[in-house]
Amino acid sequence: MAHQGNNFELNFTKNLFDSEKYLENASISNNTIVSSNNNNIFYIPVQYGRNYTISFVDNGVSGNILYGFSNDKPVIGGACTYNLLDITQLNKHTFTPVSTNNKYLCIRLNVVNTNQYLAMENIQVEVGNQATEYIAYNENPIELCKIGTYQDYIYKKDGKWWKHKEIEKIVLDGTETWSGASTGTGSADYTYFYSNVLDNKVKLGQYVGFCNNMKVLNGAMLVSTAVSTDTMSIANYGGQALRLLILTSRLSEQTVNAFKTWLSTNKPELYYVLATPIEEEITYAPLLRQLDEAYNSGLYDVTNISQDNSSEAFVLDIEACKNNINGIVEYIRR
Repeated sequence: MAHQGNNFELNFTKNLFDSEKYLENASISNNTIVSSNNNNIFYIPVQYGRNYTISFVDNGVSGNILYGFSNDKPVIGGACTYNLLDITQLNKHTFTPVSTNNKYLCIRLNVVNTNQYLAMENIQVEVGNQATEYIAYNENPIELCKIGTYQDYIYKKDGKWWKHKEIEKIVLDGTETWSGASTGTGSADYTYFYSNVLDNKVKLGQYVGFCNNMKVLNGAMLVSTAVSTDTMSIANYGGQALRLLILTSRLSEQTVNAFKTWLSTNKPELYYVLATPIEEEITYAPLLRQLDEAYNSGLYDVTNISQDNSSEAFVLDIEACKNNINGIVEYIRR
């Protein structure tokens, strides 16, 4: 059975508009996301019960904004409410999720006449119903993860802010060293491969993790294990900690090179427990200002973080930050 972990993105910027998060060649029609050449849908994670305001500077060309809310990350054929706004004379608009299931605000920018284009600058989406001074999107959010009892957290000690990191992510893209290419039959035909890419990095004995596009077994996986979908496991396989079983139908041929080609296209993102936790100092100035604001507001827990209880630290209370620093902190389930 796959172990499901928690993966959050902690972003201390009021501007939630990330120009790199969009669904290509898509539009919104009749409450559905449809294919549309040369159009993109930008999507922003939102929470029910909050207002969100968009503001921008444009070049005066007439246009409009198609927008709606989606319960899931936007995909072609997915459901999305449909609304239309005129850009002319518009410098801000407030959106409000209409359902507790609404997870994403979806926006498509549109010109009115053929051969025109929109040159919108300083696009900002922020929590609240007021358009405030523009700041750029923070491209360096902090990722906080939890697997079982292992959890990342942020703390302040001796006047400095740190991230305690117990979970690591690796993107498997085919550049790793792999062996295997043996076939077997469970509930479906598969080929298995194994790698030492996690050796001396993963906490063996904690055979857990989670992945964006593959099942992760909670425990060792034998070649004889019956699987019906692409599966991986973390265990001690004679010095090689990672094993993947992939359906034979995925590969053009049952070879390591064909498997690496599949990885280079699909790029599974695996989160696993580190053998040794890592302490990373936080030095990004805008983030430090917001962390200090949270600290000065008392949004932390005092705890001892060393085994001999001699090192006192102030661990950031993420939920309290989310509820009390409106428009600055977003705590997002990905």
